[in-house]
Amino acid sequence: MNRTRSSSALLFLIGLGSVTQFHLVGSLGLSELPMFLLSPFIFILDYRRLSADGFAPFIWLLILTCFGCLISSHVNDTPDIFLLKGLAHPYAMFSATVIFHRLLRNNFGGLKWFVIGAFLSGIISIFIFQQETYTAGGGYLAEGTDAINRVMGYSLFWSGKIKEVLTLPVKAAYLSVPTAYSTGVGVFLVALTMVISSGSGRSVALTILASTVLIAIARHSRLRMERIGKHIIIVGICTVVALGVLKAGYSFAAREGLLGYEAQRKYLKQTRMGDSALKILMAGRMEFFCGVMACLDHPILGFGPKGEDTGGYVERYLREYGAQEDYEHYVADVQWRKSRGELSYMGIPAHSYIGMFWISYGIVGLLLWLYVLGMFFMYLRKYASAIPQWYGYVVLGLTAESWHIFFSPFASRFQLPLLICCILFCKAVKKGKLTLPMDMEMEARKYE
Repeated sequence: MNRTRSSSALLFLIGLGSVTQFHLVGSLGLSELPMFLLSPFIFILDYRRLSADGFAPFIWLLILTCFGCLISSHVNDTPDIFLLKGLAHPYAMFSATVIFHRLLRNNFGGLKWFVIGAFLSGIISIFIFQQETYTAGGGYLAEGTDAINRVMGYSLFWSGKIKEVLTLPVKAAYLSVPTAYSTGVGVFLVALTMVISSGSGRSVALTILASTVLIAIARHSRLRMERIGKHIIIVGICTVVALGVLKAGYSFAAREGLLGYEAQRKYLKQTRMGDSALKILMAGRMEFFCGVMACLDHPILGFGPKGEDTGGYVERYLREYGAQEDYEHYVADVQWRKSRGELSYMGIPAHSYIGMFWISYGIVGLLLWLYVLGMFFMYLRKYASAIPQWYGYVVLGLTAESWHIFFSPFASRFQLPLLICCILFCKAVKKGKLTLPMDMEMEARKYE
C-alpha cells in the first residue's frame, strides 16, 4: 500500500512538471532533469523486468536513435549545440519510458494521478514556466505579461484548454464516466474547435472525431473493445466515412464564410491547386512531403539535427507542387537575402515526428515511428480490452499522436512514451505476463 501511494505521488509530481518548462540552452520540463539523471540507473536495475514485460524493443530503438544522432551529426558536421539538442528528444523518451515502467508496473491505478498532474501543469504553464513553443520568437524569449499574452494568443488556446477540462474525466476515470458524456463531449469539441479556431483546428477536430467513434463503438465493454479488433477494417471504414463527412462540412462552411473571414481566406488559398483531401493536405502540410522528399535522398544517415537545406528541397517542392504565388514569394525572399549578404542554408522542413527523426537521426528515426504506429494498430487489434480503465486515455492519445507523427513538430517527450508504456502494459496483461489488479478486474466485470 505504501509503495502504491508513493508511486501515485511521484506520478502526480511528474505530471505537475510535465508541461511547465525552464529554459537553459533549450527548453526542459521541470520533471525531466531528475528523470534524466535517474533513468540510466533504473534502466540497469530494472532491465530484466523491462525485457520480460516486452519493453526492450522500444527502449533499444530509442537507444539506437541516440546513436543515430551521434553518427548523423558526425557525418554532417553538425555543431555541438545542435547535437545536444538532438540527443535530448530520444533520451527524454528513454528516460520517461524507464521511469513510467517502474512507477506503473505495480500501480495501474496510478495513471490517473499523472493525468491530473499534467492537467494542472497545463494551467500553471499559462502564467509561469511557459513552453518555449509559444514564448520564443522574434529573436528573444518572452517573459512575464508578454509571455502570458503569447500563450493565450495562440489560435487553438481556448479550444485546447476546454478540451483538457472536458476530457479529463474520460482520461482519468473512463469506466466511471457515462458513455453519453464521453461521446457528447467529443461531438461538442469537434464543433467548438472548428468555430473558435477560425478553421485552424481541422486536424484537432479530426482526431477528436476519430476517438469519439472508437469510444462510441466500445463503450465500457471489454467484449466490444475486442470486437473492434476483430472488425478493424469495418471500424476503419466507419471512421473514414465520419472524417469524410466532417471534411465535406468544413469545406462548405469555410467556402461560404460561415467560419469567419480568416477560415475562408485560408481555405481558398489551400484549394487553389484543387479541393481534394490530398491537395488540401499537400498545401497545408507541405513540410511533411518536402521533408520526406529530402529523406529519400539520404535515407540511411539523414542530415543531422541541424538538417540544412543544401539541396534546395523547399524550392523544388514549391516549384513542382506548390502554388505559383508561393514559389515566386520564396524565390524573391532568397534573392533578397542574397542581396543583403544574409543568405544561410535554411533547415529542411520537419513539421512531423517522422520527418524530424528521419532527417535528424537517419533510418533508425524512421524505424522508431514505424514501430510506434505498429503498436497503435496492435492496441486496437488485440490489446484494448486488457486494461479497460485506460481505454479513454489511450484512444484519445492514440488518435492525436497518429496525426502528429505525420504532420506536427515533435513535442511529446512525456505523453508519447507514457502512451506506449500503457499499450505495452496492455500487451503484457493480454499475454498473461502481468495480471490486472483485483479491484480493477472487478470494476471491469460490471460492464460485461
